[in-house]
This record gives sequence, structure tokens and C-alpha cells, in this order.
Amino acid sequence: MPPGVVRWLTLLTVEGVLPTEALIRTRLVGAVYGTQQSVVDEVIDDGITLPAILLHQERPLHGAAAVDAVSDSEKAVSALGHLAGDLARAAGLDAGSATESTRDLGFGALDGPYRRWLRTLGGTDDPVAARTEWQAIARRIVHSLGRQLLDTAGPAAAEGRIVDVPRIGTRFIDDARCGPVVPDPDQQGAASAAATLSWA
Repeated sequence: MPPGVVRWLTLLTVEGVLPTEALIRTRLVGAVYGTQQSVVDEVIDDGITLPAILLHQERPLHGAAAVDAVSDSEKAVSALGHLAGDLARAAGLDAGSATESTRDLGFGALDGPYRRWLRTLGGTDDPVAARTEWQAIARRIVHSLGRQLLDTAGPAAAEGRIVDVPRIGTRFIDDARCGPVVPDPDQQGAASAAATLSWA
């Protein structure tokens, strides 16, 4: 449940006292506990500016569009990470570190554009269309990053090798056969990668 001041601001927005595009800045502070929850491994401190209407529980469409856009971004970045992992496998490198660093790169590239898109969400009458707009923005960014990965993969990835791919098994992989393994185990390879990146 949002804090009382946030609930009050969203109520003022719904009642028409504040415009629907009125912005508020929320802040999240949290901790990641370590061994046996006796030490703090990481402290999270982040803030985001968003239209107050996104937090209103009785008008959920705008908030749902914002959350669904995050899910869309996660799917795209996951596909990008799998592509990087496959390219690393094809070149005989560590797939895990390539996947993680590329995921970080993908989320970093989407962070600013998402925050800018989110600020405008309260002013739209059609949050579904706004989400479609975000999907196009995210797809363009992630597609560009994927193209850069392929362009810089190098000759070792082009030659390829036989590798063991998690959830698939042993197969020959080169830069032309690289494609993410999406979370659905019934879908795999480049066709599902295209579906993930295009949100078709």
C-alpha cells in the first residue's frame, strides 16, 4: 500500500483537484541481507518521478501500463542477454559473464527513455496505446544493441563450435545460429527471439 501522502495526491488527481499529469517523486530505500540475514550486502536507494494517477488503486489502467512496460523491457533485455551468451559460447568465452554484463547494458540503455516515457503516461487517455509506443522505443534500443553485439562478435564466433547450451543440449553454434532461450521452455531459438523482441 502506498504511503498516506501518495494516496492523498492520487485522490486529488482523481477528483480533478490536480491534473492527471501532475508529477510526484517517489523514493525507494531497501536493503539486501547477506549471510543468515545478519549483515547487509547491498543498500538500494532510488527515486522515480511519475504521474500521481499511476498509483491510484481504483483507476488501475495507467499503473498497469507502466508495470507491463517494465515486463516488456525485462523480456527484451533477457533476449539480448541470451544473444550475448550464445555469441560468447560460439567464441569459446564465458557465457555467464557476457549475459550478465549485456543485461546490465540493456537495462542501463532503457532506464532513461523509460523514465521519460513514464512522465508522460498520466497525460494520455489511452494507456494501451502508450504501452505500444514504449514497446516500439524499447525494441529500437534493444535491436540496436543486438546489432552491435553481432557486429563486434569477431571471427571466433563466426567460426563457431559445438557447445552445451542449457535447456537445449549439445549443438553447433556460431554467430548466425545465435538466439536467446526465452523463459518459456517450449520456445527456443531465433524465431522466439524475434517474437520476444517484436512483442508480436
